[in-house]
Amino acid sequence: MMPSCYSSQGSVDDSVELARHLGIRTIELPIAGIMRTYDTVLEEAFRGLPADVTEENIQSRIRGNLLMALSNKFGSLLLTTGNKSEMSVATARCTAT
Repeated sequence: MMPSCYSSQGSVDDSVELARHLGIRTIELPIAGIMRTYDTVLEEAFRGLPADVTEENIQSRIRGNLLMALSNKFGSLLLTTGNKSEMSVATARCTAT
């Protein structure tokens, strides 16, 4: 569980419920602090520009890095860090080329 400012409460609740039904252990890794660090580092470069999909994509990359760290540490296999929308677009791109 890696909630951020872009995570809806419904999404978090649904994830907890699904994990409970599947008997999956969950851990929470809040990423708000990491997001703030990115905002600080990029502040000058992004000055005067509105927040957009760029910031949402940054949260996705943060999650991917954390999942890879967990995978490496615990000897697990990480299959994907994308959501269904990201996977469907990636699949469409892969099959089109």
